[in-house]
Amino acid sequence: MARLDGGSTAQRVETDFLYIEDNIMKWSDTIIQISNISLVSTANISSRPFPILSILLLLIGVGVMKLAILAGIVILSAGIVWIVIWNQQVEKEKEMQLLRISLNSGITYTIVFNSKKFLSEVFKQMTDLISKPLSSRNLTIDIKDSTFGDNSSVVRNMNQ
Repeated sequence: MARLDGGSTAQRVETDFLYIEDNIMKWSDTIIQISNISLVSTANISSRPFPILSILLLLIGVGVMKLAILAGIVILSAGIVWIVIWNQQVEKEKEMQLLRISLNSGITYTIVFNSKKFLSEVFKQMTDLISKPLSSRNLTIDIKDSTFGDNSSVVRNMNQ
């Protein structure tokens, strides 16, 4: 199911599937007429800032270790876990990329893709659709699994 975040002109879409049929792109409860798209672009996801408070936890943990070793180890471990989780999220986000679709009305939809390689293929397909607005094409884009559906003519799985 799709979820939209943001204000009235910038909306973030979280969905597993995009469906394109002729001149229509749809997901969940939203339908866009492809001929109303004014701009399609890709962008990297901005990285999360380093959790500076985790350093404070590390320092507090070292200080508390002088008074109570177990409490100090627990606090120190919490700081380390926080940094490790942050690092894992940053590494995951390096593989992710955004597809931005701007409409003539000024509304911009942003869709998060887990694979830059797959987004590149989707971008090529979108370019073809926009450059040939009267062509009849059906395309199912499985964002979650980075695949194109059975009714598309492109490579089925970009992860192979």
